[in-house]
Amino acid sequence: MRIFLLLTLSILSIGCSISDKTFKPSLIKAEATLDDFKDYCEASEGKWQGTVTSVISEKNVGQEGALLKYEWEARFAKGGKVMNQRVNGTNSSSEALVFYDAAAKKIQITYASSKGIVNRHSIHRDGDKWIRLTRQARPDGTITSFYSEIRNSSDGKIKTIDIYGKDDNGEEWKQTNVWHLSLIHI
Repeated sequence: MRIFLLLTLSILSIGCSISDKTFKPSLIKAEATLDDFKDYCEASEGKWQGTVTSVISEKNVGQEGALLKYEWEARFAKGGKVMNQRVNGTNSSSEALVFYDAAAKKIQITYASSKGIVNRHSIHRDGDKWIRLTRQARPDGTITSFYSEIRNSSDGKIKTIDIYGKDDNGEEWKQTNVWHLSLIHI
């Protein structure tokens, strides 16, 4: 009974609203296919550059309003079932593993940063965009959640990520990251 109650509370806490962008049970239950995984990874493969104005304002990521330059690279591992991503920023770096979880029917990404932040993303397709639900564990042990919409330009050279969340005071924020493809892997 305790396990059922904890599981129910966990699902309800993930289902909380972030502005008009919500972690509704329908989003949590949304599924991705292996073909979706391949499409998502193919659209991510290569070297990307971007300049981001931080809104998230975490001490370990950057200060609010600070202009941060980032580069990230995504490559398929041998066999094509896993993608490795590496992100280098002004004051931190991250390593990620992207994979298709057949049991959960989700595209999953786990990022670990040099500052001790761990992001776990669950991704699925929604029409012409990708929905990314993020659970972030900060170095002090606090947990937060984000909702993101990822859009790729028709030529595949620009990736726009709109991230929605709430700060520690419950104030809503939105951050837009625009990435430009600088090198395609062959």
